Amino acid sequence: MEKNKIKIIEYGALTSTKGGIESYIITQLRHINKDKFQIDFLVPNEYEELAYEHEIKALNSKIYRGYIRWKNSFWGHYYTLYKFFKQHKGEYDIAIGNYLDLQNINFLIIAKLFGVKVCIAHAHAGNNLRKNIKRNILVKFNRCVLSFFVDKLFACSKNAGNWMFGNKNWKEIDHYIIENSIDYNKFLFNMKKRIELKHNLNLELGNTLVIGHTGRFAEEKNHEFIIDIFNEIVKVNKNAYLVLIGDGVLKEYIEAKINKLNLSEHVLLLGECSNINELLNIMDIFLFPSKTEGLGISLIEAQINGLLCFTSEGVVPDEVNFTENVNFISLDKSAAYWAEKILEKDYSRKVLKKSLLISKYDINNTISAVEKILLEAIK
Repeated sequence: MEKNKIKIIEYGALTSTKGGIESYIITQLRHINKDKFQIDFLVPNEYEELAYEHEIKALNSKIYRGYIRWKNSFWGHYYTLYKFFKQHKGEYDIAIGNYLDLQNINFLIIAKLFGVKVCIAHAHAGNNLRKNIKRNILVKFNRCVLSFFVDKLFACSKNAGNWMFGNKNWKEIDHYIIENSIDYNKFLFNMKKRIELKHNLNLELGNTLVIGHTGRFAEEKNHEFIIDIFNEIVKVNKNAYLVLIGDGVLKEYIEAKINKLNLSEHVLLLGECSNINELLNIMDIFLFPSKTEGLGISLIEAQINGLLCFTSEGVVPDEVNFTENVNFISLDKSAAYWAEKILEKDYSRKVLKKSLLISKYDINNTISAVEKILLEAIK
């Protein structure tokens, strides 16, 4: 059956952090029909362990540490991509570039030049932080050449597709919304786990308010503002606790801010966790004031668990609010305003109707649609 499989090579999908793209990739890999599809990954030639690396290999996917980052060596980047596709010429049917922005589509350009039949650009972010002129120029250039090298566009939301690829490309190139689906059964509220984990984390006070966040410690996730909001909440509710799940480059900086505000006894930094679905059970409020998001898969997981959510108005797409349990607040509002809005709400869990659970975000409903798109793409 191996020779009849559709072989896919993906780029930009994996880092050492268990972020949104990594979560999307591993969920899809667990459920895709492995008799029909072989998905492999091209990552930088660095030696740090990747998120879910052991499981990815156990699922018979290959990981090639095969290219130099563009920022480390301009010519080295192109040469190592050229070398990879020359070595694997004729092996892959589809190349997928996973992007948080569009300043670099070299992987898809070289893939197409080496005869890969279908090249797909996948937008995983929207309204990102384009801070310099060079990045803006590169994005505009890549939008102009996109149609020559890319056959299909994927995006986690319409907003992400328009923002990354531009309105013209999104209209004219064959495009699809690929929902960041999850295995919803894993994220359903579990009272037994809530009691067990609150006991393990010493969060058993009768009227404790637990506010939670999951996400890598990076500027776009806005952890500094999360701490400011929580600081205002603690002024009103001394039994409030903040649980932060994730890791990243800004973790030490945020930890220093926590200590400076004398909040260390109220904040739990749990690092990267493989049981996020279980840890959601200990939370009462989910706080997600991102500066940029393509969709916000963490908000989907939190809603499945029945949590009341607070997120950024005009940043996080409205379609994430499939339970009507998400409150949108402008980032222009102060931390005190956010805290006030959070504290005035009834944060008792909402039991979701089955019709909402079995939604477009359920991996069991979406994986067949993705498979159909990929099968039709190579006909």
